[in-house]
Amino acid sequence: MIEPSINDGYPFFPWRWNGSAGINWHTGGSWNRGVVPFDRDLIHIQSSANDPEISSANVSVNNLAIHENAGMVVSIGIILTVRPGGELIVNNNASLTVEPGGSLTSSGLLTNLAGAEGLVVRSADYGSGSLIHNNGGVPATIERWVTGNEWHIVSSPVENMTVEDFLVNSGNQVLYNTNNQVYAMTNYDESIGSNGSWSGYYGEAMFSTMLQPGRSYLIRTRADGVLTFRGNIMHEMPAIGLSRTVSGWHSIGNPFASALKVRGNDGFITHNAVILSGIDPNYAALYIWDPSKPGKYSIITNSNPVSPDREIIDQDHIQPGQGFLVKAAEGGGTVEFTASTKTHEHSSARFFKSSASGYWPTLILSVRDNTKVASTTITFHENMTRGLDVTYDVGLLGGDQGFRLYTRLAEDDRGIDFTIQCLPDYGFNDIVIPIGFDFAAGGEVKFTADHIDLPPGAKAYLED
Repeated sequence: MIEPSINDGYPFFPWRWNGSAGINWHTGGSWNRGVVPFDRDLIHIQSSANDPEISSANVSVNNLAIHENAGMVVSIGIILTVRPGGELIVNNNASLTVEPGGSLTSSGLLTNLAGAEGLVVRSADYGSGSLIHNNGGVPATIERWVTGNEWHIVSSPVENMTVEDFLVNSGNQVLYNTNNQVYAMTNYDESIGSNGSWSGYYGEAMFSTMLQPGRSYLIRTRADGVLTFRGNIMHEMPAIGLSRTVSGWHSIGNPFASALKVRGNDGFITHNAVILSGIDPNYAALYIWDPSKPGKYSIITNSNPVSPDREIIDQDHIQPGQGFLVKAAEGGGTVEFTASTKTHEHSSARFFKSSASGYWPTLILSVRDNTKVASTTITFHENMTRGLDVTYDVGLLGGDQGFRLYTRLAEDDRGIDFTIQCLPDYGFNDIVIPIGFDFAAGGEVKFTADHIDLPPGAKAYLED
């Protein structure tokens, strides 16, 4: 363990940074011994004209101390790792910055004596930094880049931060209505209406309210830029209770300063819908607000249909600060964000991306009138059934309530409207899929079916 009060002689640090040959960590001339430190050495970063930047190769250390008036940067594409049993210390008036696309993994002890401003994880329009650690009580600043003049569902990766602190830290980014004296920030209330709703906007009365890690908030910003969270970063997260007094819908989100694995047998969705049974099995997915599709949520699920309009997001991870909606199980339940789901998975700083990877055969049924369009997805895989496939079939949320298209389960229909239905890729002759269409205004509409690589031998017929 490195003692933060080591004297000026630094007798325990065989390598000391002096910066005499520039800022590149991997330049031997900037170290007191004339060569770059080995992975397992004890390293001291002292104040110099050139703070070190790790930019050309990953670095692993046993013990590393950044001392007063010194700083260090982890650049894009680089991982700095503190080995198990080691320690990284940021001393008073020192700094460590993880740039967008850079990563810090502390498998040892992470100590920050410089306050939240001394440990900063940056975010930009091309990516976000990532930090994974395993001890509590570490203050930090975590940034989240968002596009301006759009709504975003955002979660806090820190604790001990009030609404007022967040608004001030984010530098006037959150829109403010001078007439009503409220900010464009609110939380979801599952007891409003039949489906829940976003509650009233935050005013001065909410300033002292603490932001809750694991919960998420709807926020609209005035311009492209970063939202800033300052407080103790979460290394583990207590279970979150989800009530179901009315609708059961809740806004929650990634509580960590790293990406969160959400798909697969070891992902957030399966853990909470199948193992914990805390999420309604008919809606076992993440519903993510897409600023480009007002009124409708994009979906991350374990199924992988083709989705040309990106309403179904092919992505295994979500980034720090990403919020989403989930629906509690009947009678309520709990969800967990487990440490094993934390990962360095860098993508665009926009909250999600699409990627081509092993899509399932898909049929997209759409309906249009002169001004509106609605669609529903049917997809096929050998492991699916005609009944409910939990974490694969996905119930419908959002959209125009007067213009909705959906399916019901081919077998064991329980009255749930589905936006994604998964079926086996065999035995098509006797599969009948009930289709529902709600059109409050009435009038002439046009149905279209996009056959996207249907299974061999499959033919689709629409019957009235």
